Order: sequence, then structure tokens, then C-alpha cells
Amino acid sequence: GQTSKITEERIHKLEEIGFVWDASSDDEGWMWMFQELTEYKEKRGDCLVPSRYKGNPKLGNWVNTQRKMYHNTKKGET
Repeated sequence: GQTSKITEERIHKLEEIGFVWDASSDDEGWMWMFQELTEYKEKRGDCLVPSRYKGNPKLGNWVNTQRKMYHNTKKGET
């Protein structure tokens, strides 16, 4: 199958329903994971989630990503 170019009309329709083009800047998803981290801290007393946390692999990955983004920002690599 050949991919077709997206039209301005289709872009507009997607944006009308709140489509997120850059999923990495998805505030709702970030807030969801932040809530998961808050619950982890309530249970464990810290935010030291292992990157390969078996209890919630997505949380472990998210925390690892937040740490990398923080270090990149500190280095000026945003």
C-alpha cells in the first residue's frame, strides 16, 4: 500500500477533536503517569522506581525517560 499525504481538511478534523500530534508532549498522559508515581511514593516512601520495574513497567520506563530529559535539559540538549 501506498501512503497518501494528509490534507488540510483532515488535519483540521483531527485537531477539532483534540488530536495530539506530538505524543511526547501529551499533558494528559504525563499527568496519568505522574499520578502513578505519586501512588508508588505513597506505598514505597520514595520515587526510586527501577527502569525495569516489574510491578508497573510503563512507570519504570516513564521515570527513566523523565530522568534522561532532566539531564539533557541540564546539559542544554533540550
